[in-house]
Amino acid sequence: MNNYYFTQRNKEKKEYKNNYIGRKSVMQGISIIIPNYKGKNILEKSLPSIVSACDSYDGESEIIIVEDGGDDETAELLKGKYSKIGYYKLNENHGFGYTCNYGVAKSKFDIVVCLNNDVVVDKNFLKYLPEHFSEKDVFAVKIATKSIGDREKIKEDYILWRYLEFRNGWIYTPFKEIAKRDIQMKYTKNVAGCAAAFLKAKYLKLKGFDDLFLPFYSEETDLCYRALKRGWKIIYEPRSVVLHKEHETISKYFSRNMVEMVGERNMYYLIWKNISSKKYLFQHILFIPIRIIKGMLKGRVWPLLAFLKALHHLPKIFKARHVEIREIVRKDEEIFDCLE
Repeated sequence: MNNYYFTQRNKEKKEYKNNYIGRKSVMQGISIIIPNYKGKNILEKSLPSIVSACDSYDGESEIIIVEDGGDDETAELLKGKYSKIGYYKLNENHGFGYTCNYGVAKSKFDIVVCLNNDVVVDKNFLKYLPEHFSEKDVFAVKIATKSIGDREKIKEDYILWRYLEFRNGWIYTPFKEIAKRDIQMKYTKNVAGCAAAFLKAKYLKLKGFDDLFLPFYSEETDLCYRALKRGWKIIYEPRSVVLHKEHETISKYFSRNMVEMVGERNMYYLIWKNISSKKYLFQHILFIPIRIIKGMLKGRVWPLLAFLKALHHLPKIFKARHVEIREIVRKDEEIFDCLE
């Protein structure tokens, strides 16, 4: 693993020098997609920063808000101060992934940025995104995300970093607060679902977020993992910064047990759909009963319920898996063994 890692690091340094030093940024148009569900009060706090970022950006930009079946006063809010913002309303609630896909389909620029409605952005967060998409095979740019805690405190020198790990037969995507000075890598494995930039052509080639993961959780990991297995790249951009208060929207409408069950179920979807390594699949099958029994011993029914719900969708999962198997360029071990 060490030899592979250092070979990759040397390769990345060489590519960075060839691709970025002395190169001028190309200010491509950017479309910002904001899924929304009864979020008028939340948008009142976040929209001013997003509009300011668009005004500060040298290239063209647009903001598209997709109302996911809600019936609050968001439309009235936009009619006044934000009349130039594109607004679409779905007849029923579908979830984050579907709503993002709808907004991307309506967008007109080559770069799309998906933002949660509760994200507050830095004035220059768009400025540094376009240059990365000039590099071959870049699919997405990971935006630096700072967490706002319950007491609204922001740690200026820290960001939320999302990892991608496979251990004990399971994929883990933990968020950890780490010092910005400790982040030296250019390429990464995942993005934060609350704020990420994508090359629209590649996003559409993957057919965007998979509806299988509705209403929320793991859809961005699935999207990124499919891109990585095709040999595409995800780049971290530390100068593009947003602030996010986690679970601001989800916790308002779903119980904790429901959220835990959906997260567990969707991880089964992610593994069964994408993992092709025999070693990893063997570990996964071995640990399934252990996960369920541990949950039952702690009085938790949702691990068993999540497994049963995932089994119910096996035909749909295997159909998607058949598509992904044909597109493999990178092996699972190569992705997970690359240090982050």
